[in-house]
Order: sequence, then structure tokens, then C-alpha cells
Amino acid sequence: MITARFQTRKKRTDCSWRSAKRIVRLDSVKDSKDERSSLKKYFERSPDLYCEIDKSGQLRYVNAAWANKLGYKYEEIIGRNFVEFLHPADIEPSHDIFSDQESEDRGFFRNRYRHKDGSFIPLLWSGNFDPEDGTTYGHARDVRSDVRRALILSHVAAIQNTFMNSGTSEIDLFNQVLKEIVSATESDAGFIAEIRSEPSTKTRVRALYAATPGFETRNLAFWGESETSEFSAAVTIPLIYLGEEIGVFGVAKRIGKYEPQFEIRMKLLIDATASIVGLYQVSLRENALRERFMVIVEHLPMMLTEFDVNGRITWANRNYREKMGIDEDEFDTDKVLAKSLSEAKEIKRATEFMLSGRTDWQDFELKSADGHFFPSTWTNVRLKDGRAIGIGQDLTDRRSAEAKMIQSSKMASLGEMSAGVSHEINNPLAIIQGSAFRAIQNLALGPSKGDEVEGDLNRIIQNCDRIARIVRGLRAFSRSVDHEPFIPTPLETVVDDVLNLAHERFKSKGIVLEVDLRAHDIIDCRPVQLGQVLMNLLNNAYDAVSEQNERNRRISIKSRSLGDSVEISVEDSGPGIPLEVQNRILEPFFTTKEIGKGTGLGLSISKGIIESHRGRLSFKSVAGRTSFVIELPIIQETDDGI
Repeated sequence: MITARFQTRKKRTDCSWRSAKRIVRLDSVKDSKDERSSLKKYFERSPDLYCEIDKSGQLRYVNAAWANKLGYKYEEIIGRNFVEFLHPADIEPSHDIFSDQESEDRGFFRNRYRHKDGSFIPLLWSGNFDPEDGTTYGHARDVRSDVRRALILSHVAAIQNTFMNSGTSEIDLFNQVLKEIVSATESDAGFIAEIRSEPSTKTRVRALYAATPGFETRNLAFWGESETSEFSAAVTIPLIYLGEEIGVFGVAKRIGKYEPQFEIRMKLLIDATASIVGLYQVSLRENALRERFMVIVEHLPMMLTEFDVNGRITWANRNYREKMGIDEDEFDTDKVLAKSLSEAKEIKRATEFMLSGRTDWQDFELKSADGHFFPSTWTNVRLKDGRAIGIGQDLTDRRSAEAKMIQSSKMASLGEMSAGVSHEINNPLAIIQGSAFRAIQNLALGPSKGDEVEGDLNRIIQNCDRIARIVRGLRAFSRSVDHEPFIPTPLETVVDDVLNLAHERFKSKGIVLEVDLRAHDIIDCRPVQLGQVLMNLLNNAYDAVSEQNERNRRISIKSRSLGDSVEISVEDSGPGIPLEVQNRILEPFFTTKEIGKGTGLGLSISKGIIESHRGRLSFKSVAGRTSFVIELPIIQETDDGI
């Protein structure tokens, strides 16, 4: 019996096998029981073959893959010499490779191991030798699929090479494939045909790709049947590609028969032909899809751009080019961004965002073909090769619609306050009228009534100021503030302006309004927008408590400082928000009010306004208490340098 000892060179280039002894030898693991168990599971579950061979050549350990791949039970292998399982022709070469310390093939080599059924399995080996106890650790991979793949490629290599190198047409390609099939099958005639469905007739049609001379007019439906009397034998074999029957090839002999196992013996050739037909069909579909895709992309009402790894726009669709006034024939990758964005910091911000891989939306002001700027928002899709696809929307129409909705919502809020505002103005007007009438009477009585006249005039001045504050609040609240900048504003001023409009309405309903402003901060905000948010929250709170009993009608506005931010809360003593609608309460057009009493826009608009202030709007609702909480930064940071 021939024995062999696996040895490895001292200088190895394969780093993974340099540590094979440490990894593979299970009984050398001293760290913990868990680690040994984990390693054992790893080797037992591996699809590759692992073994330990002692210095006499006997198998000391094999993993479960030996039984799976070779069909032997564990006890049928352990203790036997490894050469017993080798193909006779591979015993000496395998022994020589492992014995020769200078062999260049010892790191990776192939041999054949006998399966229990008598067949031989090709294996690709690598190993490591432990000089301390003479143990060899081997790792082998079943490479039958690699061998099959190599045979398939050998059948089609010449055809593919001709097609790729000489520009062979599709017709010539399939004629050459058919020639190869007819020759390999020792046939006299043949064809390759596509199978496709005809929905109108619910039939399957065979359309020829290639056929031997004189065959083109034959009826494929009868191929292989008795009608083909000039042939002594004919077969038709389906071509399967990715699990789908995509065509057939047929061959025929004028003399002789095809052997019973013909289709099995020719499987490699069938697979190769199926691959060529399948790839050809896929390429046709891909070309059609690519054409449809480009038509769709070019006509999308969105802006699309492609950024290379250096942040340059290398392609843009028609929507983007038309808006930017860029001619497709004069597309300059180095100048597109500079033409679209006016400032260097914006170019830098756009480039970094598009290459960042972030999927959020960022707003940019773009310069259109006619020179004016328009708002846009962008996101991107990062590709594996580092490029990015930018996806942008023109926000001009949306911003206009949002502005109209906001203005409509403000007018609706004012409408709800109108009765109270009217009463708020009528009261001081009545006082002014009464004071003026009394002053006239006192003037008629002479100088002795001078003090009373002065008091009447002071009351007139005070109430005129009161009316002026209300009118100022109405004018500020109702005006459009599409592009109002953030300005430092005392929080108390914003709250007072809102309360001047709401006070009388709440008073007439017997609602107790509590104000506790502990945060006396000056915050960067758009005062009118922040006032609108507070007005919306107060209107909702009014609706929540107006149906409560008179002793339980309370609304409070509170504020407190949170370091770099300020918190404002509007809390009511209403019944709370039902649990089933809490997840939708901030959605646009969602309302729990009766038809005609609410648009469902107040809270969603308020949420958008607060988020545009880089803040957050949230709420808490339990039985008998609902609180909406606004958190705003005191200072609004700019985007410079981002």
C-alpha cells in the first residue's frame, strides 16, 4: 500500500492557509468549551471537505461533507489510508506533490476521489503540514461544476470568438452555432428556432434563427414526425434558459438512428446553445427596455442628473437641460453646476450632498434659462461605482400652492376669531364715544371741569392705542410672508399679538386663559408664521373645551428655556384626542371636526412652519388634557460651509 505525508513549503504566498493549523485543528483550541464547540459546528456545516491525516497517512478526522459528497459514513472513512480513495492515476502525482517541498503545485492541485457508488469526484485541494506531530490538515472543494462549465465554454469559444472579433451578424452567429451542432451530433440537417406565444391565437410559434440549406420552407410543427420521410431519424430538443423554454434545436440523419441517451450525452452542447439563444433574446429585450427607459427618462416632469466620482454632472435629462438652457450638443461637464448655481458655496454643498449617499431631500435655488431663480428640492441614488443619480423637482408650483393654502388657513383662523375681534374693537370704540361726549359736556361747564376733561381725553388715547394694536395684529397676521427672513423677536411680543386677537372670543365663552411665559428669550423666527401656529393651536384648544362644563374650560400657554432652545406649550382641558386618530392628527386634510367646520390644514401647516424653523411640533393627549409642544432653537444657523 502506498502511503503519503502531506507537507507544505515553509514560504507560502497563500495567507489564508498559513494559519490553517491554528484554525482547523479542533483539539488544539484551549480557550473555552464554547469556542471549541463553535469551531466544530463551523467545520461540520461547511460544504467543503476538511480532514486531518496522521503521519502514517490514515484519516484521523473528516467533517460531514465527506459523507455528503462521497457517500461514506464516518466510521467507513476514519482509520483508513487516504490513498485508498484516490483514483489510481492520481495516487503517485498526489504523493509527489505533497512530498516535494519545492513543488509549485502543492498549494492548490486537483485529484479525483472515489465515491461510494464507484464514480470519481474531481476535488481541488489545499493543505497545511504540522511538523510537531506530523499531522496534515487538508481542505478540498468539489469542482464538478467548474469542469462542466469549462466543457460548455470549450464548445462555444470558437463561435463567440468569431462573433466578437470579426463583427459577425446575428444570422451568421446562429448559422455557425447550427453548423457546430450538426457536426457534433453527426447529423445531416438541423435548425435553431425561437419559441414565442401569439396572444391573439393562443398558439406557440417557432421562428427560425438558422436552418440548413433547403430547410427554410419546412413546417416545423411536423419536425421529427413521420412526415419527414427523407430522414431516418430526427429529434427536437428544448432549449431552457434560466428555467424558461426559450427555443428548440432539431437535428436529423438520413441514415442511422440516434442512441437512446442522445439528449443526455449532448446536454453540454444543449446548454451552450441555450445560453447563446437566451443571451441573444435578453439583449433584444434589454435594447428595447433601454430605448423605452430613455424615452421615459427624457420626458419625465422631473430633473435627472448623473454625477461622476469627482462631482461633475456628466448627463442630464431634457427637463433639466431645458430649465437650465443647456444644449445637449454642447454639454460641458465642467460648467453645468456653475451655470445652475450662482455661488461657490452652493456648488460645494450640491456636490458633497450628491456624493454623500444620503437619501433625504435638500433644497437648492437654481438659475433658469431666462436668468431668474426658482426653488427646487433634490435627493440622490448612490451607484456601486461611486457615481450618483440626482433626482430633482421644481418647487415653484408647489410653493405657490402652499402659500395659498397657508394664506387660506390664516384667513380661516381670522374668520373664527372675527366675532371676538369685532367685540374687542367695539368695546374701546364705545369707551371713546362716551368719553368724547362727556368731555364736550364738561367743556361746556367751564374751566372748573378741566381735570375731568383731561381724564376723558386720556381714556380716548388709551383705547385708540388698544384698537391700533388689534389692527396692527390683524394686518401682520393676514399679510403674505413667503420670503420673510428670520428676525430676532421677543417671544412675549408674538404671544401678545395673538392674544390681542383671541382674548375677547375666549372671554365670551367663559374660557379661562392662563399665560405663564418664563422664557423671556429673544428668538430668531418669522413672527407672523409663529403667530399663525399659536393661533391655530389656540383655535383647536377653543374647540376642545367649548363643550366642557363651565368650571372645566381652561387653556394655558406656557414657555420655558431649554438652553439653546425654547419650549412653548398650549394645553387645554378638553376630552383628549381619540387614540385611533392620534397617528393621523398631523396629516394634511385630516380633521375630526364636522363638515364645514375645519379644513384639516391647520396642524399640518403648523408642523411645516415649525420644521422650517428647524424646530419640532409634538403633542401629548390623555383623558381630560391635550398639550401641543413647540420646541424652537433660539438662534437659526445658516447653511454656510455645509
